[in-house]
Amino acid sequence: MLIYTFLFFFIVLRMLLLFTILKLHTSMNQIIKKEDTIHDSGSIEDSVTYVFENGILTIKGEYFIGIRVESMQPWFSYRSQIKTLIIEENITTIGEKSFYNLNELTSITLPKTVTYFEPCAFGNCSKLSSIIIPEDNEKYTVKDGVVYSKNMDIIVFVPMLKSIDYIIPKEVYRIDIYAFYFCQNKSITIPETITEISYYAFSNSYGTISIDIPNSVTVIGSNAFDGFQTLETVYIGNGVTKLHEYVFGNCKNLKTVIFKEKCQ
Repeated sequence: MLIYTFLFFFIVLRMLLLFTILKLHTSMNQIIKKEDTIHDSGSIEDSVTYVFENGILTIKGEYFIGIRVESMQPWFSYRSQIKTLIIEENITTIGEKSFYNLNELTSITLPKTVTYFEPCAFGNCSKLSSIIIPEDNEKYTVKDGVVYSKNMDIIVFVPMLKSIDYIIPKEVYRIDIYAFYFCQNKSITIPETITEISYYAFSNSYGTISIDIPNSVTVIGSNAFDGFQTLETVYIGNGVTKLHEYVFGNCKNLKTVIFKEKCQ
């Protein structure tokens, strides 16, 4: 009789234990599900608001998104869940580091009203592959996923995920500030139309092992290639009249810099 009683209590305890485990598992799934469906909204400036839901961050308002410190992003705590960014009409300027380091961000849609985004506004977004700008935007245009000035004479921003053999179009004369920041191109061809490489233009890039700067380039800004992780060889054209400080700073693998004949 004692044996049957013991078995009865053993079965009951086992069922209670299984029920507790199942309930705990269900609760954990609910917590995970809740984390995956974060909903947040608020304001950045008096005239700018944001809404985040289902992986989409939408910005509405007027004029300026003025975030210049990464940790001050209102969405900082859940930035790894932001996959799509939509900035609606009437926003004109996007501050430095407003959307910096959103590592799951894949797509950005900008309005026709945007006339300026500061350096690193979209920096270090490692999965960014798509940028959409309306054709009637008067300041910027997009070609093959790269942002240029409207008339294609300045290369403004190259997404990190453009892991290709990249040939800069011949219409371009200037490579803008932070244009290739953290980019991972296999190779980069700079055409003879380029006259200026702005400061930090190729900062922290990687993938390319050799850069040939053509004779047309006259100015290379400070820190232009700073931290270029894979760069081993640089050819500098004879048109360069000034190398600013730290042009090749922190290029740990750089072995050779060759100045072409009659370089000033």
